[in-house]
This record gives sequence, structure tokens and C-alpha cells, in this order.
Amino acid sequence: MTIGVMARELSKLGHEVTVYRPWRDDLGANDSSLPYREVTMAGMRIPGYPLLRLGLPARMKLSRSWKESRPDLVHVVTEGPLGATAVSAARGLGIPVTSSFHTNFHAYTNNYGFAPLQEIVLWWLRRVHNRTQRTFAPTDELCDELRGLGFRDLSLLSRGIDTDCFSPKRRDEALRQSWGAAPDEPVVLHVGRMAAEKNYELLFQTYAAMRARNPRLRFVLAGDGPLRESLVKAHPECIFVGFFPAKRLIGITHPPISTSTPVLLRLWAMSSPKRWPAGSPSPDSTTPPPNSSFVMVKTV
Repeated sequence: MTIGVMARELSKLGHEVTVYRPWRDDLGANDSSLPYREVTMAGMRIPGYPLLRLGLPARMKLSRSWKESRPDLVHVVTEGPLGATAVSAARGLGIPVTSSFHTNFHAYTNNYGFAPLQEIVLWWLRRVHNRTQRTFAPTDELCDELRGLGFRDLSLLSRGIDTDCFSPKRRDEALRQSWGAAPDEPVVLHVGRMAAEKNYELLFQTYAAMRARNPRLRFVLAGDGPLRESLVKAHPECIFVGFFPAKRLIGITHPPISTSTPVLLRLWAMSSPKRWPAGSPSPDSTTPPPNSSFVMVKTV
């Protein structure tokens, strides 16, 4: 959702934003209500993880598009084939290009049986990001870690909470009742991909400890992924609501207390505490001139 919020807020400031992403049949056509433009690109399901799509190379198509309507900046969000060719297309046209580092894909190789490929994946990530003029990461800890791995030109782009969207005024008692929760009963919500790299063992241990203190506590899990079926079977006492598009997700995040995923990898360095107030990019970020044209490439 980070890229969507960035695109939305830049659009509100008067900038023209286009987001390129792989086509997903489960999301349907582009949402015409969005304040920015979406362009769907060719992609494929990731083997073993059909919920995600991998954007295919598209340098020629992107180059033609950007020659016709030249953006002021290209920002690459993920480092797949589509993102890598977007970097090449932008560089070839002399368009400034930046990137974001959000996911330790190289560490994921240990969770999906591809551990021998970890160094190759790390090399690829480093190559893609080091060909951009600036790579943004969400915390200082992650910036330091990436520098140690050979990444260059790193800057902080911190995160925050949309306090208008996530507000107590949106509390939905009918939704709480559908979960069997009385007005005075706490509900803990987990939102995330149910995947091997997430430390669900620790998550459920934490939930058990919380419920030991308050047996009336309800635990609701929103999301989907390869582990969902096994988690549903192992934890019938919990409420699994499945995958929610962003607009519907907003409706279920207001009644409960939110909780982050205690991931196995060092992704703690990539997440800001969710109790922080609404935030904005770091003070040392460059403010774009009014009415700039942005392209954002989301490749997974």
C-alpha cells in the first residue's frame, strides 16, 4: 500500500503520476476512481507464490511511451525484470531515476528452497539499485545494512500513518459483532502475507500470551498466502477474513488494535512502529517542483 499512498498524495499536490504494474486478473481493470493513472503490463505468476506477479521486461515499450510523454522522474519500487528495464529505459533517455528498497528478496531464498542463489539475488538487487541516482529505504538501520552490502547513494524515506483514513471515527460496531466481539472486548488484527518468511510461530505465541491475560480477546487475521490453509486448520479459534483490497481493508482496521508481523528476517528494520503519527518524507528529501510528472514502476 506504500506506493499507492505516495502516488495518491503526490497527485493531490498537483503532480501527474503514472503507476506501471503487472496485470493481475484478481484485481480486475484499472480503478478509474484513483487520482493517478495506472498502466498494466505483461507479467507472470511467481512459481510457488501465485498471489504475486512478476513484471516482464518492457524496455522498448517504456522507452516509446516516455519519448511521447517524457516524465520528470522515474521511480522503481521493486527490482524484477520490469523494474530493471525501467531503469535502463530511463537512463537511455536521460530521465532521472530513483528506487526504493522494501524487501530482502535475497534472504527469502532460504525460505523457498533456493539458498544457493542468495548471493546471485543479492548481486542483482545491488546492480539494479546502484544504477539509479538514489535508493530510498524506510529506516536508518536498513540504510546502514545496505551500505554494508555494497549499496550506494542511500537516503531515508520514512513512513507514517494516515490519521484521516485510520481514525476512531471509522469504528464499525457491526463488523465487531460479526466477529463475536462485544463493545468492551479487545480485538487484535494482523494484516499481512501468510508466507514462509513470516514468523507465524512467534505471532501465535504472542497471541496466546495476550489471551492468557484476557481470555475475551479476539484475534483476526486479514490476508492470504501459501500458509493460509494450514494456519486456518491449526488455529480454529482465530478469525481468518481472507484477502481484502485496500479500500475494504480500511474498513476492518479501525475497530481493533493493529499488530505487525514478527518476521523471521530482519524486516524490523524496514517497518516504522505503527503507533507513530502521520509522517512524511525525511527533512533532507528534495521537494519536487509544482506540477511535476512522475512515473512509478511496481514490478511485483
